[in-house]
Amino acid sequence: IALAVLALAVPGNRTVQTEPAAPADFAAEGDLVATLASADGLLILGRPCALELTLENRGEAWAEIPEAVSSGLGLSAPGLRLSGGLATGKRVALGPGWKVTLPVALPGEGDAAAFTPLDVAWSLPGWTAASVTLDVLPDLSDATADIETTAGTMSARLFFDQAPRTVANFVRLAEDGFYGDTLFHRVIPGFMIQGGDPNSKDDDPANDGSGGPEWTVPAEFGAAPHVRGTLSMARNGDQVFGPLRQVLPNVLVQIFGLILCIRIVDSDT
Repeated sequence: IALAVLALAVPGNRTVQTEPAAPADFAAEGDLVATLASADGLLILGRPCALELTLENRGEAWAEIPEAVSSGLGLSAPGLRLSGGLATGKRVALGPGWKVTLPVALPGEGDAAAFTPLDVAWSLPGWTAASVTLDVLPDLSDATADIETTAGTMSARLFFDQAPRTVANFVRLAEDGFYGDTLFHRVIPGFMIQGGDPNSKDDDPANDGSGGPEWTVPAEFGAAPHVRGTLSMARNGDQVFGPLRQVLPNVLVQIFGLILCIRIVDSDT
């Protein structure tokens, strides 16, 4: 873990006291609360992952941050090689009602497995334990897709930085053969085509459009507009997003790519 303290800011423009005069009383266990947070809940393999460790003194007496914080922070992240530390070389204490937030960087390198949640934990005597679960994804920044059909091949660029979970889910399913032999079950000329549903491989057209894998991915709405060639993932139906349809017309789909070219099979029809 590589840590850097940019500023130990506390309410009222006070600063955390370093090397304090020994207080008469220190906060009791249970008053010292730690939380670990991630802005997006993601660890992309090969990229640093930014976390925040917040230490808060809810008691009425001083609280000393243990010296162990300077040599590893008590953090554990199975499968990742951790290194570094706070390394201030000083004792640090928090006054009553004070808290400090420390930026923490996971290196994103090691044996963590893609698509397997990673539990990162912080624990030191006297403080409440803190943890956060991260979704682990491969780095698919350069990923593209060739969608082969009986009419030709569509080549697409995927927007991993805008919709990482959606792109990773699409690539994972494609590599597993999920979309093989599926049909474009919905075609609206001049508007859109929809496909990829495994239900379209059976003889019952009534169930087309209702299939999918056993999991879902959260929304990742970004700034990409819907233009000709946009590649989108269908989302949950009106029972979830119906009230938003009037103000957010694109809420039922998740943009995650753009068709760059289409190679049409020669045909006389």
